[in-house]
Amino acid sequence: MLNLILQVPATILPVVVTIVLSATTNAWFYVAWMIAGFVFIASFALTTVLYAINAGQSAELTRKIRVTLSLALITCVLANCLLQIGATPILNFFGRSYAEHAAWSLRILAIGALPVIIKHHFVAVSRIHGKMAQVAMPVAIGSLLELGVATLGAHFGGLVGLCLGWVVAVCLEAVFMFPAVYRAAFPVNASP
Repeated sequence: MLNLILQVPATILPVVVTIVLSATTNAWFYVAWMIAGFVFIASFALTTVLYAINAGQSAELTRKIRVTLSLALITCVLANCLLQIGATPILNFFGRSYAEHAAWSLRILAIGALPVIIKHHFVAVSRIHGKMAQVAMPVAIGSLLELGVATLGAHFGGLVGLCLGWVVAVCLEAVFMFPAVYRAAFPVNASP
């Protein structure tokens, strides 16, 4: 159930773009969304290694979370540097209209990869500690928040507004998820 809840925003957001804006705008958005997805997938891939750690091995878990957080942050920053500078040339591969209409969307979506790092680590830590049922409702609320704020952003600011709305929503989620990730990475009773 948690996996399905996590997939809702990624799956429904392009539909929201089509309904609220247009099919043409969705074409521009979808390419930007897929390119940004390469940045999001880095932190997801890194958190999959955490599942092999037993919750009882707290020292090992702490060490691995610190490593995956660091690698995810480095990857995200490097990818963001590339996309902030190269959004237009990258989108030009798909056509001039994509570069004209989706470059800023791609730049904004790429920034959203930073709070997504926290979200992926939160889910991984919750799974390791067997708290999937307890976090399903907060994650579902976060998914609805992503869709709702993105839709609101689309109404007021078109495609760029939608992307800004989505990033604001994932940042709000990250604020609430950060304490659990921080406690897992820097437990009070552990030595550095």
